[in-house]
Amino acid sequence: PVKSGILAFNEQLSGINQEKLTFFISIGLNDYMSGRPLTGNKANKKFHYEGAVRYAVDKLREAYPSSEIVLMTPNFIGLFEHGTETHNGYVLEDLVASVLELSTDLGVKCIDVFHGLDINAENQETYLADLCHPNEFGRYKVGRLVYEHLVKWSHEEETVEVSVEPKVEGYGVYADAVENLENN
Repeated sequence: PVKSGILAFNEQLSGINQEKLTFFISIGLNDYMSGRPLTGNKANKKFHYEGAVRYAVDKLREAYPSSEIVLMTPNFIGLFEHGTETHNGYVLEDLVASVLELSTDLGVKCIDVFHGLDINAENQETYLADLCHPNEFGRYKVGRLVYEHLVKWSHEEETVEVSVEPKVEGYGVYADAVENLENN
């Protein structure tokens, strides 16, 4: 899937200015839940999680050498004993630690969604639609976290606070400060 996905990206994005192209790679929950191996030998690198991430980053760099690549950790889940159930020898937090380590090894940025969203067993029903996928409020938190990192990185700052809270009106959650999405 990574190879065919990258080929599809290449076809769809061939006319886009690649200097501003950023790829956010957010994979891992399905790997954990299905028990895909976390690590393995180099010969089978596409068949274990860490190898697949390395392969994806290599292929993106090859296809888009001037693009930026950002890894994102999976979010907290309420399933499988809140991700503490062992699957193929590891728990969800082991996969999260792997993403953080991979970002350093590969020299790419990382957004720690797992720890950065403050979603936990006590508030999971507020932010997760099915104890796994973020609902509107959860997606807002993810978007806000991504925005904070983008601003921080563009200003080379340590922290950035976003004061706008989500509001429910009309057709869903939106930030009341975002009036014109085309300009923001």
